[in-house]
Amino acid sequence: MGLDMGWSGLVLAVVFVAQSPDAASHSQETPLSALEGRWRIHGDGSQMEIRACEDQPDSACGYLIHLGYTLDQRDYKTSDLWTWGDPLCQKQILSHIEPGEASGFTARYYQAHKGSHVLARIETQAAGLEVFLYPGVTEDEVIDYGISALIDGGVGVISTASLATRALIGEDHLGHDETWPRALREDETCQPPGFWE
Repeated sequence: MGLDMGWSGLVLAVVFVAQSPDAASHSQETPLSALEGRWRIHGDGSQMEIRACEDQPDSACGYLIHLGYTLDQRDYKTSDLWTWGDPLCQKQILSHIEPGEASGFTARYYQAHKGSHVLARIETQAAGLEVFLYPGVTEDEVIDYGISALIDGGVGVISTASLATRALIGEDHLGHDETWPRALREDETCQPPGFWE
């Protein structure tokens, strides 16, 4: 049984306010070219290459180009039925890269070893990319939530609790730091397996 529209509307408003950027200046933007190149991720030897997006050449995206020892050839950990079993090699795992509010960048990151999406704050440092990953809420999720509330007349308690938790405490209490060093050695770039492999 769903929540009534009043409660859904209140949660939607709280999530929207919690995720809205303030009027901070973008005067300290890091040039996007600082992110381009190959980066070691997960600590298992996997490498990601940040380059122009295949579908939007004016934007940058990160693609998994070398699979570490913890990754299968195919993505069997995703909860998305449309992409379950797709090849991990050359999969876009970093998207929606935008300048951060004060410095660095924000992005959406797909954790292939966990099969989950998280939000990322990225700063360029001498040691590599300093990345803070956290289970936040994207604008798309807020819009989907609002549409569901309008069409269905309410949304489920579990989805409301999940959305509210990630929006209100995800960044402050559920995140963790990672360092993605530049790949000094360019390991062989993987090729997606054939259909029957």
